[in-house]
Amino acid sequence: MESANTQNKVDVLILGPKNLIGIEISKILNGYRPYNLVNLDTIEKLMGVSETTDVNPLLALVSADKDTSATCEWVQTAKMSYPHVPIIVLHDSSATLNHYKVEKNGAKYIMHLYYDREFISDRILQLAPVEMDGDHIPFSALVAIHAEDFEPGTKIDFNLYVHLPSNQKTLLFRKAGSILDDKAIAKIKTSAGQRVYVRKTQLSLFFRYASGVLKHRNQTDVVCQTEKLQKAKSEIQTIMAYFLDEEDSGYEHGKQILERCDTIIKEFGLNENLNSEQIFFKLVAHNGQPQTIYNDCVNLCAYATLFAKILDMDTNAAKTAALAGILSTIGLATLPRDLFTKSEKMWTPNDFEEYKRYPGSSVTLIKKNKVPLDPDVAKVIEQHRERVDGSGFPLGAKGTQIHKLAKLLGIAFRFQQLTSLQDGQTAMSPMLAIEQIVKENTTQGKIPYDTVMVAALHAFIKINTQRLANNKAA
Repeated sequence: MESANTQNKVDVLILGPKNLIGIEISKILNGYRPYNLVNLDTIEKLMGVSETTDVNPLLALVSADKDTSATCEWVQTAKMSYPHVPIIVLHDSSATLNHYKVEKNGAKYIMHLYYDREFISDRILQLAPVEMDGDHIPFSALVAIHAEDFEPGTKIDFNLYVHLPSNQKTLLFRKAGSILDDKAIAKIKTSAGQRVYVRKTQLSLFFRYASGVLKHRNQTDVVCQTEKLQKAKSEIQTIMAYFLDEEDSGYEHGKQILERCDTIIKEFGLNENLNSEQIFFKLVAHNGQPQTIYNDCVNLCAYATLFAKILDMDTNAAKTAALAGILSTIGLATLPRDLFTKSEKMWTPNDFEEYKRYPGSSVTLIKKNKVPLDPDVAKVIEQHRERVDGSGFPLGAKGTQIHKLAKLLGIAFRFQQLTSLQDGQTAMSPMLAIEQIVKENTTQGKIPYDTVMVAALHAFIKINTQRLANNKAA
């Protein structure tokens, strides 16, 4: 990432008909004080502004028009007006774009305004970096980091923050230049469902620190969990760009999608033979991330794979679970704008019916892009929101009608909901989460999850939670 800009005002152009993205970008960048959003809804206005010295943009965000040619006209004009300014094109399910043509005309990135939402701020900060000081750093400008990446007695050259979900406050925990003592490390590790955070603009400093810690511990893998997650998110953004590209690439996009999925799986070591201690360590490592679409993709991949290993399923089953976990939510990108712009509490019955189509839409995207997957992967994705008692969707399948790995992914889906940070709610530990799933399976008059799988997962997590507690006590 480039060095951060410290000036009081950083101009960012918001371009497109009726400024369709203006409101959403204002939400995404709420609290990013240096950014000054300049909304221009006609090409004539853009050309007029470029002839003055009042606006000196570092970045342009273009709202995709209805088709490729109209979008390219906006991109071309922005590039001619400000040749040095990088361009991000943002779109939703209503736009059909040929990504190759849009990029050829000057776009740096093409992103889905809602599916890629959490990564939009990453790309903006990458291309137009700014620093924000004080306690009230926007939560979206931070990245959660893992407690195991710290070592007592080490000096940090980046700020650390904590986030309080109950009142949506972000507070400075340790300043750059601090020495992390045992007390600070213990506080980080014992905060139930809580994480510490680093600014996205200081991630390179943190990665260098964490790599040094891992080298000091004589680890062979010196890439920390947080860096792996950031790399995985970049892969997911590229995967989605392939899925949503209207260009017919034959089998090329499908091959690229599968290769990038394999990269994510290998990055987290999910393709390796793991003992019980290693499996539990990886379960804990994914605990406490903010619940977002990208984090859900990564966590579903991890939890489903690790659950398959806990249940002694074979290598092919674990690989199927991993791929289904990554790709299970891609169909969300096809949902109408309304479902993203209002809270779930405000959804109408028709909205819920529309939402229930996403597993099938995920499979449609996979087939359209000719991703060379085992047929079982598509079946698991299609059924991952079905429940054993018939209470799921899209078809209300039950019992033996549901693929075994879809049942597994269903448990993983609920597990990642419970172990993720949500608005006003801290994340549950793995033990509390699996106990909640057991409770939901026994006290509501329904049995949504496979009882044999839940019992085996509960036993594994209970044993390893106790083992870890005993080790800490010793």
